[in-house]
This record gives sequence, structure tokens and C-alpha cells, in this order.
Amino acid sequence: MSSLLPTSETESHGSTRSLVENDTELQLQWAQKKTGQAERLLEDQLQLLQKQLEEEARVHEESEKFLRNRQEVTPPTRLNAVFSEAVVHEFSVNRV
Repeated sequence: MSSLLPTSETESHGSTRSLVENDTELQLQWAQKKTGQAERLLEDQLQLLQKQLEEEARVHEESEKFLRNRQEVTPPTRLNAVFSEAVVHEFSVNRV
């Protein structure tokens, strides 16, 4: 049992220093692992948000194109204006 105990004060101090260094190294490795995991999670979230943003921009563009095409296909005419006035008049008469 006496062989397990440090034989001098220097040996005891060196052993403590080694334990502290090992503990510090383990803590550093653990922190780096957790940081890496957090970075990967954030990168995944960023990619998802970028895909959603691209999809939103695509849908917006398609909607604008559809509305522009629809407006070009059915330009306002005098008949449309008369019809619109009739609908508004009918609506206002029925409300009274």
C-alpha cells in the first residue's frame, strides 16, 4: 500500500497538477463537443429557414405573375364598369 502513496512532496504536487490538467482537458473537449453540436443545429435551422424563404419568394413571384397575366387577359372595359356599378347599386338598394 505504501507504493501507491507519493514518496515526496514534489511527486504529490506533480500528480495533482497532472489530474488538474487532465480534468481541464476533458472539460475543454466536452465544451468543444457541445459547441460543435450547437453549431450543427444552428446550421440546420439556417438551411431550413433559407429553404422556407426561397419557397416564399417563389410563391410570391408566381402570385404576382398570375395576377399580372389575369389583368392583361381581362382589361377593364366599359361593360365591366357598368356591371360593377349595377352590382354596387343593387347592393346598396338591398341594404336599405
